[in-house]
Amino acid sequence: MVTPVVDGIDLFKIAGRSILGWVPSFKMSTAAPVKQPFCSQLEERCQRQLNSAPR
Repeated sequence: MVTPVVDGIDLFKIAGRSILGWVPSFKMSTAAPVKQPFCSQLEERCQRQLNSAPR
């Protein structure tokens, strides 16, 4: 079975995987959003869910 290759932004890698994109987050800074990288769609969905949580 061949594993599908997902091309991401190859600026740098996290744990050997390419970064696919960035999620803006106001949790760490109220002045401007901080860009948090993600390597999979699951990570992106989790980050967006956590960013929208009140705490």
